[in-house]
Amino acid sequence: MAAALGDLAQAHPGQTVIAVTHGGVLDIAYRIATGMPLEAPRGHDLLNASLNRIRWDGSAFSLLAWADVAHLATSREAPLDDVEARRRRDPLESRVPRDTGATR
Repeated sequence: MAAALGDLAQAHPGQTVIAVTHGGVLDIAYRIATGMPLEAPRGHDLLNASLNRIRWDGSAFSLLAWADVAHLATSREAPLDDVEARRRRDPLESRVPRDTGATR
């Protein structure tokens, strides 16, 4: 994943690149940009339709913004992902690693 992100960034030096992807890929991109180990429990949000910004400086990625849903705030409809409601239903959901088979 890090190699793919690096290849994409190097193919477009000085440009803004937009990538549309799923939560698993976003989780790994976050970990790469922040240096978070793969085995660490996820403590960051993965929100539907959110904007997540990382920067490539030529040698490493860094996190600029994460889980930004401000562009959805003007919608008269219900939010696409109400993370607070999800946490009220299951406060441990975002703390359990997905690949270990751990139970809540």
